[in-house]
Amino acid sequence: MQFLVGDPLAFTAAGLRYVALGALFGVLTSLFAGVYPAWKSANKRPVEALE
Repeated sequence: MQFLVGDPLAFTAAGLRYVALGALFGVLTSLFAGVYPAWKSANKRPVEALE
């Protein structure tokens, strides 16, 4: 990572931190958006889950 911070055309340390936080937010949001509906459907009878 040090080679990226030292290059004036590359990301700064703060910029890399924002990229990492954005990626983490995206992963967590995607996990929640996929797991929550599946969990709700798994707790219903099969016929009710299809409605």
